[in-house]
Amino acid sequence: TSDAVRAALGKALQDADIPASAAPAGEHAYHLIGEATKVTPIGAVSQVTLTWTVTDAAGSEVGRDSNQFTIDSAGWQAGSADLGAPMRVATGEIAEILHLPGAAPAPPPKASPPPLRLVLDPVTGAPGDGDTSLPRALAYVLQDAGVEVLDQPDPKAPHVGGKVTLSAMPGGQQNIRIVWTVFGADHRSIGTVAQENVVPRGSLDGPWSDAAAAVAAAAVDSVRGLAAQAMQQGHSAQ
Repeated sequence: TSDAVRAALGKALQDADIPASAAPAGEHAYHLIGEATKVTPIGAVSQVTLTWTVTDAAGSEVGRDSNQFTIDSAGWQAGSADLGAPMRVATGEIAEILHLPGAAPAPPPKASPPPLRLVLDPVTGAPGDGDTSLPRALAYVLQDAGVEVLDQPDPKAPHVGGKVTLSAMPGGQQNIRIVWTVFGADHRSIGTVAQENVVPRGSLDGPWSDAAAAVAAAAVDSVRGLAAQAMQQGHSAQ
């Protein structure tokens, strides 16, 4: 198979007017090294990843690229498979490394994702000042994570709100559960982030201060991820 790959690639390179030979070359020639970095059998076919490394005459790497293709498993093992098409693809990649004619055209730039924005809805059910300190703390960590936090409705932005529930437990403890729900701009629920902990009873009846900061820090990555998902779904639907 190695010999078959070398022969097919040599022909593809020569067809593209790139001089190539398996024989020793002059002192200024580039060298091409190929390696099958991954071969995954899938029934009667295999998915093959070939990685190509180009070095200069001194052995310094000039560039590297990979191409992946699907091929008959038995033919790949026996060296009898038709390798013409994948080697023509490889030729374009090798030409690009060397900045030669025949390089594959650069892919069009991807559209920039929409800026991540999020409207904060109220938090309800918290004792003490939790209904105000929790959204304030969440806004702070979201902004630090690159999210534009809005305090006014925006028809194109997702929004997040929180609900706090408390339940008594033995031994002077209480269970606190905070559920953040992220909604799309169309008010459809995208997902929830649930947090739960046991605290001394009444310990959150006053200022939350550090507790609000800890809750927000633990929730920010998940809330941001759901907001990004909501923005992407809304962007794709436009």
